[in-house]
Amino acid sequence: RPRKVYQLQDTQRVYTLNKLANELNNRGIVEEVEEYVDEALNISRIIKFKKGEIDAHLNLGVFYLNHSEFDKSIIEFTQALNLAKRKGFKQETANAYHYLAIVQSIQADYSNAIKNNLSALLIRESLGDKKAIANSYNNLGKIYTQLENHNEALSYHNKAFVIRKELGDKRGLQNSYTNFGHIYFKKDDFDNALKSYQDALDISMDLNDQVETANLNMNIGNIYNIKQDIEKAQIYYSNAQKSFKKNGNKMGQMQCYINISNLNYNQYEVAKLYIDSAIYLAKEIGAVSNLRDAYKILVESDTLNDEWKSAFFNHCQYFLYRDSLINEEVNENIIEAELQYDFDKKALASQKQIELKALQFEYQKKQAAAKSEREKQELVFEQKIKEQKIDFDYRQKITKIELEKRQQEMLNAVLGKENILMLQNARNEWYIRWLMLIVLIVLIAFGVNFKRNLNRQKTDNAKITQQKEDLKALINELNHRVKNNFQTVVSMLRIQSRSIQDEKLKDILSQTSNRFLAISNVHEKLYQTEAFSEINVKEYLNEIALGISRQFLSQNQTFNFSIKDDINLKLNVETIIPIALIVNELITNSFKYGTQIGKPLEVKIEFEQLETEFFQFTYSDNGPGLPDNFEELKSFGSTLVKLFAQQLRGKINFSNNNGVSISLIFRKI
Repeated sequence: RPRKVYQLQDTQRVYTLNKLANELNNRGIVEEVEEYVDEALNISRIIKFKKGEIDAHLNLGVFYLNHSEFDKSIIEFTQALNLAKRKGFKQETANAYHYLAIVQSIQADYSNAIKNNLSALLIRESLGDKKAIANSYNNLGKIYTQLENHNEALSYHNKAFVIRKELGDKRGLQNSYTNFGHIYFKKDDFDNALKSYQDALDISMDLNDQVETANLNMNIGNIYNIKQDIEKAQIYYSNAQKSFKKNGNKMGQMQCYINISNLNYNQYEVAKLYIDSAIYLAKEIGAVSNLRDAYKILVESDTLNDEWKSAFFNHCQYFLYRDSLINEEVNENIIEAELQYDFDKKALASQKQIELKALQFEYQKKQAAAKSEREKQELVFEQKIKEQKIDFDYRQKITKIELEKRQQEMLNAVLGKENILMLQNARNEWYIRWLMLIVLIVLIAFGVNFKRNLNRQKTDNAKITQQKEDLKALINELNHRVKNNFQTVVSMLRIQSRSIQDEKLKDILSQTSNRFLAISNVHEKLYQTEAFSEINVKEYLNEIALGISRQFLSQNQTFNFSIKDDINLKLNVETIIPIALIVNELITNSFKYGTQIGKPLEVKIEFEQLETEFFQFTYSDNGPGLPDNFEELKSFGSTLVKLFAQQLRGKINFSNNNGVSISLIFRKI
């Protein structure tokens, strides 16, 4: 967008752009938010409109918050806070504290979250902004819910609910119903939780709030999942997942993965796939509480499926993240800091009121004693100065209290980290002891059973060796007998052909005997080699070609036969027999129809590997080629070749290329 000069009246445009961005953020319609905010920032900086700039930073921070980009949202909220404090904009300062607290509670920085919430609440109370006060109560309730202090959480949420109902704030009421649902859910009061969520969903749909509609669909799905109403749970989860994916909400997607894994609890692989995806997203966006929940689900799933190694690792991870969230000392320090802050604040407010009343009493006395109008005006001016001084002193003391509170919180944070480290070290030591105990038990069990297993293994090995020898002899005998039976059939066919005068019939019997010989040679190869299941293709086909050539060659004929097999192909019995019968038919046909006077017959065969499972067989000779009406002839030989190709589940192609050229693509059966 080209940069242009803006005038002071463009403040109204900034207001409009920020209002649009805020409304789109609230509704979860994120496509144009950045565009509106960028323009608002650009105009505000040119015309030095600080309030517009602050609002733009807040809107951009909310945009990043909705997209789970927490680091970016903190940067925007901090910029808004610094600008607002520098310019003395109380409402905007409170809003910045409010949003910072939301991000910090998501990142489990509960101490700073409570501090910033209380800072926002203090300013909002001074402004008398009821809607904003309700929002601060609401945030405090959320933090105490995460700390599992449900009674304190309900107390704050009820305060927010009363104010919102009084104001008729639909969006606020929807939020309160949602928070009630969360607390009832954690207390296992699923009926009240379902009612609260449903009330919130009705309002959310009425407001066309896509983000909250997605969250509530997921929460209702959780309850139906617990109630084992899988069908309804699946419906609500599906609705939530579609909304989160559309809005690009990583936090929502992650929670959906966790919930779907719960839905598929009995399907280990499916559940693990979804929970791993959830852990990946949780680590990416720094959602510590969700990491804790995800690892807990993994532990339960691993234990149910006897995946003990994985369960042990995930249990360690679960403890690590749980301890970082719920630490007794951190909780105590947080509560103590909050109570001390409230006490000091109330004490200072009470002291201020006492001083103001005393000043007012003295003023009234002096006014009564004043004789002239001028003296009275001087007393009014003096009274205002003294009131301003009391107010200034009050603010100075509040600032000092806040500074002391911040220092105490920093100390608590350091102590909390030290406590967590001590807990981790203690837990690691516990794990090591248990691991050593488990190893010792395993070694003892191994020592007790080792000798018994060794003797059993020797006996089993002897039996297996004997069985292998017996099986080898049995297979050799079987192949030898099958080969002999085929040879007997071939001999009978040849004897029969000698007594037949019809040359055509003799030719049929000769071809049939060749086919039997091709199969017979397979079994001969099997019992002559150590390999019982596979045969070298090149050696075997050479023998077939040699046998056929002896039958057809005359004294003046020459037969050149070659096989190109760079892959040293070996095939099993189920595959080699159809190949052999195809080659038998093709070489026979080459001798019968491809020989030419004065010209030696040349036959070439080639095997290639096309893919991992597929091979190509190519056959060619130097004869006159196939007749033009080959497909119409449907001879017995060509029919057999096609049938054998079908048996191999292959694709065969007939063509002429300086003779017959046939290709077959097949794979092992």
